[in-house]
This record gives sequence, structure tokens and C-alpha cells, in this order.
Amino acid sequence: MSARHIPLALTLLGAALLLTAGSLFYFGFSAAEETLDLPYSPSPLQLVLGGLGVVSIVLGGVAAIRRAAAGTA
Repeated sequence: MSARHIPLALTLLGAALLLTAGSLFYFGFSAAEETLDLPYSPSPLQLVLGGLGVVSIVLGGVAAIRRAAAGTA
């Protein structure tokens, strides 16, 4: 992997982390709904995964914009 792949890699990593956090939230909410243990709040792991996903996507976007501005796209 070369330096030009970093924006894409960060964006894909962020998407994977957000999908993982979303699926954990969905299954956690479904389990809470079945046991009537509502309101459901996300676990710290879900919040960390979601936060890392958002940060990774933002960093990927920033890296892509900086590469385009530098003319090395």
C-alpha cells in the first residue's frame, strides 16, 4: 500500500467501524426490546467503535482534500 491509498484506507476503515458499532447497537437494542429492558443505552464499546469510525472517515476526507490541493491526486 502506497501513500496515495491512505485516504481510501482510512475511509473504508471508518465505514467498517461504523457498521460494526451499528450492528452491535441493533442487536443490543433488539435484545433489550425482547426483555422490555428499555430505554436502551449504547455500551462504551459501541460508542468507542462509532467514534473511531467517524474520526477515521473525517481523517480520510481531510487526507484526500490535502492531496487534491497539493496536486498529487
